[in-house]
Amino acid sequence: MIRLVTFIKYAGIHLEEARTALQAENLEKAAASCSDMAVALVKALDSALPYVTGDFMEMDEKGLGRALSELTGSLNAARNMARDILELRNLKPCSGCQLTRREAESAFLKADRLFASISECCAVRP
Repeated sequence: MIRLVTFIKYAGIHLEEARTALQAENLEKAAASCSDMAVALVKALDSALPYVTGDFMEMDEKGLGRALSELTGSLNAARNMARDILELRNLKPCSGCQLTRREAESAFLKADRLFASISECCAVRP
């Protein structure tokens, strides 16, 4: 339980870093913080579901969705969360590409929603 709470707190810290970076117009930092938040949430899920076998960091969308459905009780909601987690984890602008404000805001809103949903599913109040 301590590990779960710790990773949820880390995710919250990364989310706040993303919010601050977005307000400061540092879009790449905001995207990186959203990605870091998703990684922390995956580690929290690994702690919340110790009986699920496999490395959560290596799971694809289907595997992560099935694991998440243990917490949500809804396969559709779990699939949506799994898709969002993987999108955020892989949110790295290509070299030479610039992230737009709209993309950064969209990533932040997705991260904020995801953080709230997973915190609620894990019954952790950050």
